[in-house]
Amino acid sequence: MSRKDLTGLDTSKYRYCSECGKILPLCHFEVSSINKNKTKIYNQICKRCEKNRQLKPKMPTKMKVLDENNNVQFAEDIEENDNPINVKLINVFETFVQIEGTYNYWISNYGRVVNNLRNPFKYHVHSVANHYTMNFFDIDGSANMEDHYTKNLMGKMFLKNPNNYTKIWFIDGDKNNFYYKNLVYVSSKDYDDLMYGRKDIDDIEIKQEYYEYPNKARSKAYAVYQGIYNRCYKRDKYTNYHDCYDGATICKEWLENPELFIDWYLENYYPIKDEIMVVDKDLFGNGSKEYSPDNCCIVPVTINAMLTNCKKHDNSAHTTAADLPLGVRYNPDTHMYYGEITPFGHDEPAKLEEWNTPEEAFEEYRIIKKADITVMAVKYKNYIPQRVFDALMRYEVKPYIEK
Repeated sequence: MSRKDLTGLDTSKYRYCSECGKILPLCHFEVSSINKNKTKIYNQICKRCEKNRQLKPKMPTKMKVLDENNNVQFAEDIEENDNPINVKLINVFETFVQIEGTYNYWISNYGRVVNNLRNPFKYHVHSVANHYTMNFFDIDGSANMEDHYTKNLMGKMFLKNPNNYTKIWFIDGDKNNFYYKNLVYVSSKDYDDLMYGRKDIDDIEIKQEYYEYPNKARSKAYAVYQGIYNRCYKRDKYTNYHDCYDGATICKEWLENPELFIDWYLENYYPIKDEIMVVDKDLFGNGSKEYSPDNCCIVPVTINAMLTNCKKHDNSAHTTAADLPLGVRYNPDTHMYYGEITPFGHDEPAKLEEWNTPEEAFEEYRIIKKADITVMAVKYKNYIPQRVFDALMRYEVKPYIEK
């Protein structure tokens, strides 16, 4: 396709890229020179294609994604994706692709839409909605404002449709859950049957396949490993790691072959909306300070923070041998002991009753702490693995002191 074939194209505003075949505004092309009439001469290839020539993105050899049940699986037939989006991701499996027919809109596999209409280097994150109004460009470069349903945009960019179906159904019935593997193409007849309750989604044979694009899961897993390694082996006066990491180690297999940790992390990772997920060694470690497959699990940071209660609560009036149990404080004014706990959902610690002995103060602390952990376990029951829930329910609060 040459320039003369683009009848009616306003070349003062748009240009044809010989590499990707798209008609783009001139701002997408570098100026190669300026002629005698001070007219700018633009490159034949757009900036994005130039960048791709210089730095071809390397596809991960073991890229993993989440399936419809939030289980990690290997991805096959990975599509190339020039992903310039710099926004905070829901989790490491979220990835954005440019919406076909637009220059300034991207959509993620979780149904989130961003644009850089006002600033090419700043992305506005839209609130998740059922439909969007966007600028779409025709082949002649003319822009049209069009309304599109979110599920149709998701289908266009993430769902394969060999049967050319026009209807999309939400597998879990939640019409606000636009996660791409919650969507399936169905025939018009099946759609009507589902809509009017004549069939359930389980009654329909679904063979939906999806387009997969590179995500940041593997690089995120490497960053997590590096953080654990630093806490264990790079502690000095300049670092700010908590004392509870004193003596922490990484098991031999993960230390000698970090790839084994990467695989473990991706196989055990699960997302929870609006939560930061972290590696915890305390729930299954039974006091051990070793990061290993047997000791570690992935939990929300709120659970991890509740379990990481490793401060030494002592006082100048006590010798090292008389250090106080965990959660217990000494009041030098009254010469009595009390527990202190920050309940789930609170920012400030709560002072418990004062007692004559640290053992009595710890017993009150233990009962309340155990109840707090139970409340948190129930809150997260539908989001965490069963083994994590069971471990939280049987978790014992002990008066040990980490040295």
